[in-house]
Amino acid sequence: MARPATNHEARKAAILDAALDCFARHGYEGATNKVIAEAAGMKSAGIIYHYFPSKEDLFQACLDRVTAFDTMHDAVSAGQDEPPQVFLQRIARTYLEIMRSDHRLVKLVLMIFSAVQSHPELPLLALRRVIPAFILPLLTYFQRQVDLGVLQPLPPLSAALQFFAPLVMRAVTMQLLPTAIPLPQMSDQAFVDNLVQTFLDGVRVRGNAQPAGGHSP
Repeated sequence: MARPATNHEARKAAILDAALDCFARHGYEGATNKVIAEAAGMKSAGIIYHYFPSKEDLFQACLDRVTAFDTMHDAVSAGQDEPPQVFLQRIARTYLEIMRSDHRLVKLVLMIFSAVQSHPELPLLALRRVIPAFILPLLTYFQRQVDLGVLQPLPPLSAALQFFAPLVMRAVTMQLLPTAIPLPQMSDQAFVDNLVQTFLDGVRVRGNAQPAGGHSP
């Protein structure tokens, strides 16, 4: 007799929660089915194959479960009529707030970076989640600003990566720096202000500059 759907979904959720923790703690290689099954309180590692035929499938399902991507999607999709300075500062702050509050997500990012040579499929799996979550809404915004004559015509994907790459590196660096060592650090707000201003200086149509406060002249 088939198991009730509620039990099936509950067990699947338990596997995904355990797998997320294990990938973050032990890395891609170290998060074996045995380790994940033990973390999920299951006696047999073989049951994981019933839900996820491969490790890639499991990792992709874990990424799909990370709610931070949905939070970023909502942030980037909102305020599409905002001027660039306001819009970019807001989504940059949102991104850094997410990464500071979700250490597991930062560890997953580090795991992908460290395993890229041995597992080049991992960045591709991550992009399947990242692109629809916030890259595509960002590209829509950029194109709208180009059409309005605010931003120069630019390769949208390159622009998106140019904007987000420093944010990713800051989040990762803050995770790696030993907190016990007092190092001079730029505040998140100062970092965001500098990033947005530098980015817009390179892509904004001459004559459309905004004051630092982000309000249209």
